[in-house]
Amino acid sequence: KEVTAIDKEVFKDNKFIKSVKFNKSVRFIGESAFENCAYLREIVLSENIVAIANCAFKNCRRLERIAIPKSLIAAGFELFNGCDNILECIFPMDMNYLGGSPYTFCKNLKKVNIPHCVSDTSHWFCGMPNIEEIIIGENASRFPPLDLHRLTLATFSVKAGWKSMKNFFDPDEEEISESNFTTPKKAALTLKKLAKDGKTLFRPSDSMSFDYWLDLTK
Repeated sequence: KEVTAIDKEVFKDNKFIKSVKFNKSVRFIGESAFENCAYLREIVLSENIVAIANCAFKNCRRLERIAIPKSLIAAGFELFNGCDNILECIFPMDMNYLGGSPYTFCKNLKKVNIPHCVSDTSHWFCGMPNIEEIIIGENASRFPPLDLHRLTLATFSVKAGWKSMKNFFDPDEEEISESNFTTPKKAALTLKKLAKDGKTLFRPSDSMSFDYWLDLTK
């Protein structure tokens, strides 16, 4: 019988696993399935993975390589929280759901993206001081002043309609010209300057597609 799912917490706290490769039959990884696997360095996901639950790889501190397939449509909160050695993490831009920031406190992360399904990006880069490149989906709507001093490239899917303000209690809004986002280099400079000035970049939105927790077990 083929294995189609990795159960909840099945390898949690395992001190022997160093590498994991899933066969094509695996479509689901359960909550905290590999959490705290101290010696796990590499994960090769199935080409048919469709969902990964909350904290699946949380605190795998030696994890260095993870390639996420285009088949993924839903993923939970804190997937890679505490995975300090990951350098790049790219999700499918057109996935349906991504709960919270999947890579908070990935200290060495250099390249990351925000899929189209996410709007509230307010805390996505906290604890990631080495970010150099970000790809920003079409529903992104808010960037408070964050530590982005190493940022060199920022690709915005939507370049118009952005504003800035000192804080949400300040009635003075400033329109940001679309020309500031025409190239990844210009966009990165714009984000860095606004952060330096203590200003929040935002785009008015009627809906906020952001959740802190995703229950994929139902």
